[in-house]
Amino acid sequence: MAKHSVRILLLVIASFIFLVSCSSPLPYLHLLAGNFYYYRGDYERATADYMKEINSGEKKGWILYNLGNVYFSLGELQAAIDKYKKVSPLESTELFFKAQYNLGVIYYQLADYERSYHYFIKALELKPSDIDSKLNLEYSLQKLRSSVSGEKNKKGEKKATGLKDSALRLLDYIHSREEYIWESKKVQPSHGSIQDW
Repeated sequence: MAKHSVRILLLVIASFIFLVSCSSPLPYLHLLAGNFYYYRGDYERATADYMKEINSGEKKGWILYNLGNVYFSLGELQAAIDKYKKVSPLESTELFFKAQYNLGVIYYQLADYERSYHYFIKALELKPSDIDSKLNLEYSLQKLRSSVSGEKNKKGEKKATGLKDSALRLLDYIHSREEYIWESKKVQPSHGSIQDW
């Protein structure tokens, strides 16, 4: 029963794509099928569907991004990094943003905080209002600072992080401004409106 309903769903999606598209719907069908299997946790079938059309040129960036997601879910971080780095900014700004963000997350998990910091900066250049990127950038910066201060305490010298003092000062300023904005937006309940049960 489940196989039959999956086939019907894929047939309906393929028909819809074929009717509204002037070009071949096959890459879209494989992309949708791969997404379907990915969300079901069937990474092998998802990978197979993504790989069927990887060289077609159509939606190649999305296929590379989704393959990166599969590899990331499987814990194959280097393979995921390779796929995310191949995503082109020319296909979609949103897609490129997601790839940069995911690279930042992976490098953070690998404890390469300097690279993580740089990828979150790239993500914020593409989407400056993204809260998750801002938070993760701050986490990366905190880890960088703690590694620099820990290294400084051990050796008595400053470790080179690639960050300029002006960048650190700017991030401190942004942090203080964001903190001020969040604090000022907190709603303080008036004591007269609270009912005591």
